[in-house]
Amino acid sequence: VQCLNHIDPLTQYFLGGDFAKELNTKNPLGSGGRVATAYATLLKEIWSGDYSALAPRLLKQTVASFAPQFNNSFQHDSQEFCQFLMDGLHEDCNRVKEKPYVEELEGFGMEDEKAAIETWRKHLLRHDSIIVDRCQGMHRSHLTCPSCGRESIKFDVFSTISLPLVLEDKGLGNALEVEDCIEKFLEGEQLDDLNAWYCPSCKKHVCALKMIALWSVPDILILHLKRFQFNHCAVSNNLLRSKIDDTVKFPVDGLDLRKHVLGPIDEDAP
Repeated sequence: VQCLNHIDPLTQYFLGGDFAKELNTKNPLGSGGRVATAYATLLKEIWSGDYSALAPRLLKQTVASFAPQFNNSFQHDSQEFCQFLMDGLHEDCNRVKEKPYVEELEGFGMEDEKAAIETWRKHLLRHDSIIVDRCQGMHRSHLTCPSCGRESIKFDVFSTISLPLVLEDKGLGNALEVEDCIEKFLEGEQLDDLNAWYCPSCKKHVCALKMIALWSVPDILILHLKRFQFNHCAVSNNLLRSKIDDTVKFPVDGLDLRKHVLGPIDEDAP
């Protein structure tokens, strides 16, 4: 909440009351405007100057009423809560009143630019809000079947990138560079059984080879650090979870992702 509070375009949108003009109380995927209103109320209290400390109880209670997993006093994953909150703000302020049915686009065989434009056009038919304007980009996903070579290319909308921490080259206990984590994320990988892809040619789920590339990045990008790793225990045959506490260094200003972006570059972008 502190991080979102310091994102000026979003904060001004709620403090200035613009959100109220776009409140979509009839959206079945939203909260009837309650999450957006509770968040705006919290921001007004934060920026009023009347408090030295605030507990966002109303916002938490409002979110918990639509997400029961948060309806307790347990510790929760901050990225999970942030994602749910942003999804709630998006749906509450979605300018699309009636969402049409749209089919997923298969981009293999199409020019990347045409496939990307068409995917984004279809996305805007169902999603149009301040969150889409400021916080969403697209990546290009390329899957290849290891058995028959069948390929699939799709463009997916994202607002968060979950970055693996690069340990094999850096070693434990050393500071990591966020740039190295981004490059690790963009490396190819083979899907495991839990994330297997259904190959239309083989007519079965396969552990496909997957390549991710950024097509566009939003003005406001959330980088999520995957600080937990799982290892198989030969004795108990269970998965053991351990936390990676290494420091990750990143620039406060000027994170330049242009060399990673395949799509058109806006040189005037922040």
